Amino acid sequence: MTPRIRRILLPALLLTLATGASPARGAECADARALRWLEDHLGPPPPPAGVLTGRQRLETPVWLRGAEIADAKYAVSLRRGPDAGMAALSELAIGPLRSDDAYGAGIRVEAPRDGDDSPVRLFLHDVQIVADWPDWVSYEETNYDGIDFGAPGELYGHRVRIRDWNADAALDIKADLSQFVALDISGGGNRPIRYWRAGPHDLVASRISRPDDGPLIWFADCDAATLRIFDTQFNGHPRLPADRIACESGQGPEIAYLSEDPRTTDALHPFLRGCPAPD
Repeated sequence: MTPRIRRILLPALLLTLATGASPARGAECADARALRWLEDHLGPPPPPAGVLTGRQRLETPVWLRGAEIADAKYAVSLRRGPDAGMAALSELAIGPLRSDDAYGAGIRVEAPRDGDDSPVRLFLHDVQIVADWPDWVSYEETNYDGIDFGAPGELYGHRVRIRDWNADAALDIKADLSQFVALDISGGGNRPIRYWRAGPHDLVASRISRPDDGPLIWFADCDAATLRIFDTQFNGHPRLPADRIACESGQGPEIAYLSEDPRTTDALHPFLRGCPAPD
């Protein structure tokens, strides 16, 4: 397939020179802004949850913070509540995980019941998933993911790290749109990212890698999908190679290599906005 490419990516060095901000200071400021946004919309941060074992069943609205979760088929299982569809997960360390059947995920957003299409809005901040699932064999045997977003809605992630996922997907996204800043996916498996809906989807200041020649990103409908990219590497390359794209249908997604950092514009959700450069 041939992706439809538009616009040009500015090198990361030029971005650093233009903003005048050090990477460390910029990261601290971005963390503070993300947490402040969550506080403004979900209230004061909850106390750290600590070490948890087994599946954590949550219902929106909810904020789970400061947890270590292991030994579960689904570390966090989230469904939409009757009143509001917003949830936040922050400062989480997930894994290793285990399942007695062919299904499991570090974080699962459950599909709506009875045909309900009410959206879920999930905000992830400082989340690490090391699932250590068995190596990929087939959907009948190893249908395991890092994050399985199985509902309509929106997915936003800041500093999400997924490694050693091994099985089906690091990110299996059925959300209508997704935006990630500082996403880091590494390790082997079937497909690092799966996009089921058209988006647009955004990858900013991120790294996606796998040790073999398989696809890096899969789209359910390539002709309908839009992926916007800024300062992101794919196996060390600044562009997503055409032979690393998989399409269930269609010929090629629209890929926009942004010339302006979307963290400084209205292109990204306020939760993911960067800090202004000093005068």
